Amino acid sequence: MALCAGFALLPLASPTHAAALTIPPLFVRTMLFCALAAAAAFYYAWFWAEGRRTLPQKTWRLRLVTDDGSNLPRTVALVRYVAGWIGPALALAAYAALRGTGAARWAASLLLFNYAWALVDPDRQFLHDRLAGTRVVDDAPARTR
Repeated sequence: MALCAGFALLPLASPTHAAALTIPPLFVRTMLFCALAAAAAFYYAWFWAEGRRTLPQKTWRLRLVTDDGSNLPRTVALVRYVAGWIGPALALAAYAALRGTGAARWAASLLLFNYAWALVDPDRQFLHDRLAGTRVVDDAPARTR
């Protein structure tokens, strides 16, 4: 999905008259990132909502449900997606704050914040699941012997 969206937006980010590979200006890179994040939000909110699943969820027989076991509404799926950006946002903020100190490399460890949350959560839920009121359940049919 990200590959298709990035390919579609490539003409907007790359000048056609450049003889060599150039890095687009900061504004263009920021807008490209925002467009890709919006495309991902649409993709995940669509596939997580109303009982639909992404291809990996189908392959691994996983399903996202609310805390009461019902299918996710679109708004809850979108909240889960946005909450998934807490760790990366903290990492970017820490990098910006520590960039001149020589300790900026430690900011990357905050990328795992959402997932490390499961180590201290009483139900072993990730942070984005805790905040959205969702959980991942096994959707595999019961095996009979």
